[in-house]
Parts: sequence; C-alpha cells; structure tokens
Amino acid sequence: MAPHGAAGDLAHQSGMDVAESGKGFFADGQPVTFTATAAASGISRATLYRNPELRALIQEYRLRGVQGPTLSGLSTEIAQLRASLDAVADRARQHEERLRRLERVNTTTKTKTKTTTKTKTER
Repeated sequence: MAPHGAAGDLAHQSGMDVAESGKGFFADGQPVTFTATAAASGISRATLYRNPELRALIQEYRLRGVQGPTLSGLSTEIAQLRASLDAVADRARQHEERLRRLERVNTTTKTKTKTTTKTKTER
C-alpha cells in the first residue's frame, strides 16, 4: 500500500528532487554520488541511503552514466511510477469517500431541519 497524506507527498517530492538531481548530473556528464545528490536535492545522505526507493533511484542514475538506460532501470522506473499512481489513486478514493460521508450528513441534517420546521409550523 502506498503512503498516505503528508508522508506520501514528502516521499514523492523527495523522489522528484533526487530524480532532478540525477538528471542534472547525467546531463552535465558528472558522476552521480550520494554526497552530490544530497547537496543538490537538500536531502540528507543518511535518508538517501536508508530509503530503498531513493537509493535505487541514485543507483539507477549511476548505471545510466555508465551504460545508458537498462532494462532493469526501466523496470525500476515503471515500478516507481506505478507506486506514485497508486498513491494518487488512494488519495482520490479517500477524497471520494469523505465527500460521500459529508453528503450523507448534509442530507440527514436537511431532513431533520425540515421535519423540525414542519413540526413547529403545525403547532
């Protein structure tokens, strides 16, 4: 299951920051290192090493610098895109559920208000 809420947004943003750094190094012909990526993305080296997705992303950019895009790299990228899409879909489902609950509460409140108003006018 994908991360939800602020944690999911932060993980997604971190991945985007690392990807942008990797692309920049790759385009400039510079080696992709954890130290350079940490400095460029503003994410600590410890976090880059500990987070398996970020670590895999850095390692993929290292491989691209040597070999160009690989099949395993493309598979990793597809998996990351699927995880991001799952997170967005989960978030959309949560919002839809919340809207349904609010609509039910709103309908119930309107019905109670109408019943109370009719009772008062009948008196």
